[in-house]
Amino acid sequence: IARPGLLDAQREENRLGEEIGLMFSRLANPLLPKRWRSVKVANLARVMLQAALEAKAGVHVLESEQFQS
Repeated sequence: IARPGLLDAQREENRLGEEIGLMFSRLANPLLPKRWRSVKVANLARVMLQAALEAKAGVHVLESEQFQS
């Protein structure tokens, strides 16, 4: 189960509230705890792929802070 925070990515459609939240998040990221920071989709994909390839048995939860870096 992946539980990222706000995804930092470009969308085809415009969502005003999301754009405002993302602008704020990009400015505030250095001050926020990792759990609340926006997540770049490339990091999300990399971590999810790595977790899938490791294929450990059972249910695993990937929290937002694991997608930072």
